[in-house]
Amino acid sequence: KNRMNQSAEASAPKMPILSSACPGWICFAEKRHPEVLPYISSTMSPQEISGVLVKRFMTKIHGVDSSKVYHCTVMPCPDKKLEASRQDFYNPDALSNDVDCVLTTNELLQLLTERGINSLNSFPVNDRQDAMEIEGNPLSLEDLSTCSVEGNRLVSAVSSNGGSGGYLDFVFRYAAKELFNVEIKKEVLPLKRGRNVDMKTIELRVGDKVVLNFAMAYGFRNIQSIIRQMKRKKCQFDFVEIMACPGGCLNGGGQIKASDPMENNSPELLSNGISSMEAKLSEKESNRILLEKVRSEFHNRSIRETSKNQILLRIYSELVGGDPYSAKARKLLHTQYHEVTATESFAF
Repeated sequence: KNRMNQSAEASAPKMPILSSACPGWICFAEKRHPEVLPYISSTMSPQEISGVLVKRFMTKIHGVDSSKVYHCTVMPCPDKKLEASRQDFYNPDALSNDVDCVLTTNELLQLLTERGINSLNSFPVNDRQDAMEIEGNPLSLEDLSTCSVEGNRLVSAVSSNGGSGGYLDFVFRYAAKELFNVEIKKEVLPLKRGRNVDMKTIELRVGDKVVLNFAMAYGFRNIQSIIRQMKRKKCQFDFVEIMACPGGCLNGGGQIKASDPMENNSPELLSNGISSMEAKLSEKESNRILLEKVRSEFHNRSIRETSKNQILLRIYSELVGGDPYSAKARKLLHTQYHEVTATESFAF
């Protein structure tokens, strides 16, 4: 809202707003296209916000030395390891970064398998749903988890048919309501497919005028297309949800893949006259089927509006001490980006 209202000012953040949660995209922009850095949202990724909440807030509330806290996250993307190691996220009180370790989902599976754990059913499930029951008591790590989980189901602020958490969906609905007093009640936004399945757009019209124009661009082919439009000053979008991986985070490079048929069944396949090419096609189809199952599970989630998420409201009132995009929130939950030269990249 602030970016859109202030876009006419010379010193104001620029439009379009480009999402900032994908570390692969951020690395690409910093190394190859530093001219787009002023357009990238300054909001930290969910991983880094969780790091701030755990190491900078929860430790103080419960009297724990932050240097004794080891914060590990599980992510679909190996580039999240690079994000976690950024100097911008160094915590001087803990003498470490806010996120100490990142495991990809595939690495987590390998870890569980090595320890003989074949089922997660034995792990406790947090099914506390009413944060008001604990109002007056200090927030706990268990409480924080209820922001995104109800029982064994994920919780989202909006429905989304994307593969990365619904950034476009949430911002589009919020901007429509806050800027133009248009409440979008459709459960899933009617995104229009572009040149390919990983490029989608949506407009909001008030009367005959297009007042919002958003896009979802997954994969570097579509990212480069957006950057070319920006360089030519022909980009008509107000907001672009950008993810480096085709298919979004659900298809991240660290995700669990289907078994490789050539690796596990090579003798049997060859004895049946199945060629290497056919096996590879079978592997691709297996991965596609697995991805569809992951999508189905991901989209089978509860919807809870942010205004009704009591834990989220308490995080801002009790921990951050201000509203979203307030001076305090910008100091604690926002970051900055830097041009990376070839020499710096080599040194890293």
